Amino acid sequence: MWQENTDMSLLHERIKALEKIGAGALADQALLKLVRLHVQKYERHLTEVQKELEPFEQQYGISSEEGYRRFMAGEMGDAADIVEWMGLYDNVLLYRESRNCSAPVQQCVMWRLSDALCAIQPWKRF
Repeated sequence: MWQENTDMSLLHERIKALEKIGAGALADQALLKLVRLHVQKYERHLTEVQKELEPFEQQYGISSEEGYRRFMAGEMGDAADIVEWMGLYDNVLLYRESRNCSAPVQQCVMWRLSDALCAIQPWKRF
């Protein structure tokens, strides 16, 4: 958590420095691109892990979501393949959370960028 706060403070300082020299829109564009790259990375990981879940779902005849619910309730046991399956599904949950946390940041940056561009070209709203 401390490292994350330090990273965010450093990022905030850099963005402020860019804004001081009139490059705030450029900073927003770079940040938006970075957020989009991270969202795409999470989407790729989700797709990959979901493919790995399919054999387990077919073997046990239930969705990973249902298997996870049962596992957390203590109804699935602790066989190695069950633990592997639930570990993979836990990754899905983490990737979804990371992707979903990125969405508000992406929306915020897009609005800031749109507002900055509207100041330059008031007839055009993105």
